[in-house]
Amino acid sequence: MVFLLIFGDFNMGYLLNDNYKVIYNNRGVITGIYDLHQNKSCFEYLEIGSECGDWHGYFSQKKIGSLKSKIISFNCDKYNFKINYEIHLNQGKLSLEQTVKLIGNKIVQTNKFLLLKDSYIGDLVSRIKLKSKNSIITVNKGKLILPKNKSIYYKLNPKFPINVENNIPLNIKFFAPYEDHYLKNASYYKSLSRDQIEYIFHNRLRVIKGNEMFIKFAKWWYNKPAPSWFTNLVLKIKPLSDFLLYIREEKISNFPFQNVVNKLYRKGQLFELRTEIIMG
Repeated sequence: MVFLLIFGDFNMGYLLNDNYKVIYNNRGVITGIYDLHQNKSCFEYLEIGSECGDWHGYFSQKKIGSLKSKIISFNCDKYNFKINYEIHLNQGKLSLEQTVKLIGNKIVQTNKFLLLKDSYIGDLVSRIKLKSKNSIITVNKGKLILPKNKSIYYKLNPKFPINVENNIPLNIKFFAPYEDHYLKNASYYKSLSRDQIEYIFHNRLRVIKGNEMFIKFAKWWYNKPAPSWFTNLVLKIKPLSDFLLYIREEKISNFPFQNVVNKLYRKGQLFELRTEIIMG
């Protein structure tokens, strides 16, 4: 299946019933939802996929990340597709089994991350990115008024669905079936960020207490872990270390670096994130 990645991204097929067409590409990313009765697309731009990483590098279905990965298998029929990845971490290896089903007016995406050896994990993500000028987002039982032309970040209550009022109204629900098991050392949450007219939703497991903590720079001129002397200096000052924990993601998005955490999980550990999108 390596040839699927050689020539870049291209739409490969679609799931189809009497009401909807769901388009996906050669990486297993959903790139479009089309209403057959209204004869129109749901969004100007759409990505529904997965990501994971260890803060030394990352894997993304959308593009070639810094971690080595390959497609092991890709099977599809009219209503379902399943894609399997093998992903090599800086210290570890895992597989991603992603299943997508079109059931009536509902899309169900299930991501199963299975550790193939003892591995350091930083985060696991189900991700939705959409672009629409006219969308109204309702979350946490209230309408969310987002300022124009400004990047913002909201951490959302996992218990409440996200409603998107658009050409085709959507109700988005995120699930983490095994969250009670791994919340001891990690946080499970969903979030919404916006950059002008693009919205990004994350269903995410992110480690907050683990075996490896370090400072990670995230700028075009230096996008990698800081030298050990710098990390050691910062982490000795606990108030500063706490302040910098995921500061770029939750407080100051343009801050040049942040404190990040990996946890060592054992071979055979399974993590599952599920996304349900109800249309209409």
